[in-house]
Amino acid sequence: MDAGDFICQTRANAAALGGTWIAWLSSSSSDAKDRIGDYKYLRMDGSLVANGKADLTDGNISNPIEINENGAVITVDPIAWTATTSLGIRRPGTCIDWTSGSFPNGQLGYNSFANAQWTEGGSRSCDNLQNLYCFEQ
Repeated sequence: MDAGDFICQTRANAAALGGTWIAWLSSSSSDAKDRIGDYKYLRMDGSLVANGKADLTDGNISNPIEINENGAVITVDPIAWTATTSLGIRRPGTCIDWTSGSFPNGQLGYNSFANAQWTEGGSRSCDNLQNLYCFEQ
């Protein structure tokens, strides 16, 4: 998950956002909900995503996370790796804890959904490149 955090921080730095950015990813040693703080979460356009961790993990978010770090709507392949259920806990077996591109499937979320599918939408082959959800801490 360090690589995910690195990607999030690099993208945030390139967009001159400042702050510390963490990837919404789970593994066998860490649940996504435990990796982030309990803050009000907004998209880059200012729209509310969730009023805190409990709101983020109650099965619905206020607005889909379909805006990237530059404020543009994600239209190409609007899918994000998560390995995370709607409760913010890990989905076992995703890409062997992000160490293998050959494991059959990885858990993902759909950027255009505001229900549980934002983080627990389906799966895809681990050798695919996908977006990440990044949360400022």
